[in-house]
Amino acid sequence: MITDKKQLELAYLLHFKESFAGLPKGRIESTERPDYIVHHQQGSLGIELRELFHPAPGQPRPHQAHENMEELILRQAESVYNASLGPPVLVSVQFASQISLAKSAVPGVARELSRLIAEAVESLTGPLTIYNRWPDHQRFPEPVVSITVARFPHITQARWSSGHAGWVWQSTPSELQAVIDEKNALCSAYRQRCDELWLLLVAANDAPSRFVELADQSPVHKFTTEFDRVFWFNAFSRGVVEFAKCGPDKD
Repeated sequence: MITDKKQLELAYLLHFKESFAGLPKGRIESTERPDYIVHHQQGSLGIELRELFHPAPGQPRPHQAHENMEELILRQAESVYNASLGPPVLVSVQFASQISLAKSAVPGVARELSRLIAEAVESLTGPLTIYNRWPDHQRFPEPVVSITVARFPHITQARWSSGHAGWVWQSTPSELQAVIDEKNALCSAYRQRCDELWLLLVAANDAPSRFVELADQSPVHKFTTEFDRVFWFNAFSRGVVEFAKCGPDKD
């Protein structure tokens, strides 16, 4: 899993390039305002990316923040386990639905999680699931609900993951317009660096907070935008939708 934001954005752009033949060929420059500039034979094309997430009204933290915290705990726990030279195992960790941890607490949770898995491996005879419940709850890191560990003779590389479940958010025209409006405000500054400007809205669909699809009316809606072109890109299915625009017209 790519965790660096710029690497992730570049991966989305390259996948979009493979999926949409209309993207001009040229040298891709990584910038910040806009995110990328494609230098091609006819000029320069600025591309601003915006990843879409489930809205989290009334929640102190967005859904993706909880997923990022889970991933951070898992990677650190796996690193601690590997440093102890434990055998390669398959691990699936179920976290509580809302993790309210400070980032400074992550190393301690990771160490406790690694310890529990190492203990389970010592007596492992087949796939084993242990639960955070009485009388074991005091042994478990607070955000961990359950741990499943499995070891098979053919496994040569460990795989640690967290169990996720969620629903697909149907993104309506009004919600999409609000996202576009946020980016519209930046267009005048961006245009000083490129001849043409596109907005790429990315639905990654690789985690619950990123399960986003278009509501039925969204593909045919006309959006108000200062970008020359606006695209919806499903990074999982590689589907591309170009939104119609009703102005202001920059042509």
